[in-house]
Amino acid sequence: MTARHTPGPWELRSYGDATASAIGAGGLVICRFPRLVDEIAAEQVANMTAVLAVPALIEALEEASIALALAWQITKRDDLRATHGKVDAAINTARGQA
Repeated sequence: MTARHTPGPWELRSYGDATASAIGAGGLVICRFPRLVDEIAAEQVANMTAVLAVPALIEALEEASIALALAWQITKRDDLRATHGKVDAAINTARGQA
C-alpha cells in the first residue's frame, strides 16, 4: 500500500442520530462511529479519542524513529536498536505496510 492517511488534525463531528464521524482535511469522513450505548459509552468515547489521535501519533513515531536511529549510531546500545525496530514496525503497520 503506497497511499498515506488523510492529513490531520482529525476532528469529531456528532450527528442528531447520536452517531459521530472522524473528519479529516477537507471534510473527508475517516470513519463513522455507531450510536453510543450507555453501558459502554465511556469506552466508546475513549476509542473515538484514540482514533482522532492517529495523525499526531504517526508524526511523533516518525520523529522518534529518526532520534532513535541517531542515538543508536552514537551509543550502539542494543536497547535503542530494539526500540527503534518496534517504532518502525508500528509506523509500517499504521501505513498498511506490515
